[in-house]
Amino acid sequence: MRIGEILYFAPGIRFDKVDLNGTGLPRQFECRIAGFYLDAADRCAKGSFAFASGVILVSCIDALARLRFNGGVGARFTKLIINELRSFKSGGLADRFYDEFRNGPCTKLGSRMEVSSRYLPRSPSIRLEDCFW
Repeated sequence: MRIGEILYFAPGIRFDKVDLNGTGLPRQFECRIAGFYLDAADRCAKGSFAFASGVILVSCIDALARLRFNGGVGARFTKLIINELRSFKSGGLADRFYDEFRNGPCTKLGSRMEVSSRYLPRSPSIRLEDCFW
């Protein structure tokens, strides 16, 4: 995030202060994920902006998958959610989530789009509170 002429790695942590060679990087990375993704998504959800909250969380999944796994974006994304989000372990739900959410409204934010029921979970086995919190 840029504020004026300063680029921030995480809220309150300038890029020039990132501890790339020391023991502080894991904590700084945690601040980045919490500050730019999880806290922001939580504030959106509490403010009744569920769609914005979901987009931020899908972006977070994308970022974590890129850091953790090799391969194409779809393989990385679905592998992370299968491994980390218990509601997506079976039934092809990870692939559906990738196709209908990550490649659905989350990739069309810069263009005109319609949000319809096709982007909502169709299965009672998908419970968003089990997925993200």
